[in-house]
Order: sequence, then structure tokens, then C-alpha cells
Amino acid sequence: MRTDGNSAQSENKKASIGTYKIVPWEYKTTVKEAIEEIKSKIKRQKSKIQVKSQKLHVTSYMLQVVAVEQSLKSIPYTQGDYSTPVALIVGNETFGVLPETLALADQIVEIPMWGVNKSLNVIVSAAIVFYWVLKEKR
Repeated sequence: MRTDGNSAQSENKKASIGTYKIVPWEYKTTVKEAIEEIKSKIKRQKSKIQVKSQKLHVTSYMLQVVAVEQSLKSIPYTQGDYSTPVALIVGNETFGVLPETLALADQIVEIPMWGVNKSLNVIVSAAIVFYWVLKEKR
């Protein structure tokens, strides 16, 4: 954890209601910086798969970066691939996950909704997807 007097860091400490003392965390200036650091720590693994007699070379990270956002590229969260460790990205209430951040994700998932108001509170959305990921990993 950095202790550089950053005001965002102070806000995070206040919002955590003291849990920052027991949950390891780090502050990064940008999502891109955080993702790059996480991925640099994890070895890439290459695997070959056989599909209809064609050998495809697939590079897969041992970490899936999954953005939770409604997008033209998103799939229902129940269809996401959570077979490797997962880092979830959720946006904020006003802007959601920004396009430049979506571009960094390995997959984009959404919670399908119907009706006029097609949005959920960010923390509720995160909790739903976190629960599903944990359920899938059991």
C-alpha cells in the first residue's frame, strides 16, 4: 500500500470503514496501470487446441480480466469463462466502465435486464457477478 498522502487514497480509507487495515490493497492511478501490473506478475501460458483438424495457437493469461458492463460486445455473466483466476472491473454509477478500460478486458459480461430502467447499482452488480464467479469455482 502506498502512503503518499494521495487524497483518493484517503477517500478509499474512509469509505472502507476500517477494513483497509485487514484487507491488502494498493492504490493505482489508472485501471490500465493496475491491469498491466497484475498481468506482468502472472506468466503467460500457451496452449494448442484441436478444432476440426486445425491447430490453433491460443495465448491465454492465467488471469481473466472481466469487465462488468452493458456493451455491444458483452455476454450474459452466466456465460462468462471463469476457469482461471479472475480480476473484475466495475465502473462507477455515472459513467460505467470507460471504453478505453473495456478495451483492456479479456471479456465483457453483463447482467441481462428487461424493462425501461436497465441499470443496477454498481455494488449490487459487482456482488451478483462475484457470487456467480465464486459459485462456478466451487
